[in-house]
Amino acid sequence: MTATVGLVENEIQPFNPNFISDYKAYVLNIPPEAIDRLRKFRADDKWINSAAEFQSVTLISDELLMALTPLFSFPEWTQNRGIQLYSDPVKIDINEATVSQLELIKGIGKVSALRILQYRDGTIGGFADMVELNGVYGLPPEVITELKKYFYVGKPRVIEPFNALTVEADQLVTIPFIDYELAHEIIEQRALHRGELTKDILLKIKNFPVDKLDIILLYLYFSK
Repeated sequence: MTATVGLVENEIQPFNPNFISDYKAYVLNIPPEAIDRLRKFRADDKWINSAAEFQSVTLISDELLMALTPLFSFPEWTQNRGIQLYSDPVKIDINEATVSQLELIKGIGKVSALRILQYRDGTIGGFADMVELNGVYGLPPEVITELKKYFYVGKPRVIEPFNALTVEADQLVTIPFIDYELAHEIIEQRALHRGELTKDILLKIKNFPVDKLDIILLYLYFSK
C-alpha cells in the first residue's frame, strides 16, 4: 500500500485532506471505509486540522499515515494558533482574516473569500459589524450564519450615524445601497409623516432594499 503512495507522492501536490476527492483517495490507496468515516465527520461541519486528527477520524494504519503525512497541507493559522473549528472555536477578527481562513468555512471557495476581502478592503474599508456581510455579492444567509460562528469584528470601522429626523438627501446617498432617487423618497416620506421617520416607514417605501435594512441602520439613529 505504501509503495503505491510513494510512487505517486511526487505527482500529487500537497492538499487539504478535508477536501479529498474519491479519485485522490483511490490513487493514494486510502480504504473506502476510511473515506466514509471522514465524510461522516465532515457532514457535521467538523474540520480536521492535523495528520493525527485525520488518523483518529479515518482509523487508517500508522504505516499509511506516515506515507500520507508529507502530502497533507493545512492552513498555517490552524497550526500556529491551535484553532479547531469544530470544538470551542477561537473566533478570528474578520478584519484580519485571510483567504485560506475564510475558505475553511462550509460554502466558501476562493472566489467567495476574495469577494469578502475585496468588499472589506476595497469597498467599505473594514467591517463595522458582521451584518455587513449581507452586502457581499453571492453570500447565502446560511454561509453568513457559518461565518458568524468563527469570525467577529474585533477592530470595527468607525461609523458616525446620521439622525434620521434631520438627515439630508446628500448625506443619505453616502449610505450603502441608497441612491439619489431613494434618498429623495425617504425625505419625502419623512415630510408626509410630519417629520417622523422609523424603520417601519422605511420598509414601506417602494424599492427600498429590505434585505439591506440592517446595514443601512448602521448609518442612522432615530432618537429626537
